[in-house]
Amino acid sequence: MSKSTLEKVAMVSSSLVLVAAIWFWSLQVGDVLETLKLAYG
Repeated sequence: MSKSTLEKVAMVSSSLVLVAAIWFWSLQVGDVLETLKLAYG
């Protein structure tokens, strides 16, 4: 593969990893906030 193709693949894969990490983190924060609401009203 050419260098530009490898760069595009790297950009797409890193973007997907970043989006997945942000999505997972937001779910975790939502769970924590829900737990705090249940605990403290």
